[in-house]
Amino acid sequence: MRPEYSTEQEISDLQKLIELMEQGGIRYQWARLHLTVSEWWHHKGFEYFWMLVAVVFFAALLVWGNNIGASRMEEAMTCPYDDQVRTSQGVCLNPERYVDDYLDYIGGS
Repeated sequence: MRPEYSTEQEISDLQKLIELMEQGGIRYQWARLHLTVSEWWHHKGFEYFWMLVAVVFFAALLVWGNNIGASRMEEAMTCPYDDQVRTSQGVCLNPERYVDDYLDYIGGS
């Protein structure tokens, strides 16, 4: 069953395809592929295009959110000053400047 074409562009595409089919060769194959793709696009491709846009958008949101979370985690794991050290309990201390406090913290004397 042959589909019905309504626009002049589709009719001219079919006429070109018929001419190329009579000539044969690679130009016919490319024209046939072009017609198949354009038919698919007009019937279903537009719907799939918007689905693809939505998937890419939500994937970008997911990546962006993970990057924000990772940067906040990294920020939370770093100490505010370069000469500080984070202990295993997560406390930032400067052992050189505050030796007594550090020794008290680790239980030393």
